[in-house]
Amino acid sequence: MSYKSIFHDVRSAVDHVHRSGVMKEATCHDLPKYINKDTRLPQVLHNLRSSGAKTFILTNSEWWYTDKVMQYILELSLIHI
Repeated sequence: MSYKSIFHDVRSAVDHVHRSGVMKEATCHDLPKYINKDTRLPQVLHNLRSSGAKTFILTNSEWWYTDKVMQYILELSLIHI
């Protein structure tokens, strides 16, 4: 088995897991296991907003996943526009 063959096998598996949503579903079932929550983040975002700065989230993830992760790390619901 060559390194190129191993790379293609791993890449194919990773792509499949991402496309199928299996990884995101598993992550959402046990967020503390997969996401290291930094309790300072809400305060940092609040400080930025208070100073007049604007922020945004740029992701290629689906809304349901992004919303769930953001709720977890910020302990709030995102405002649905």
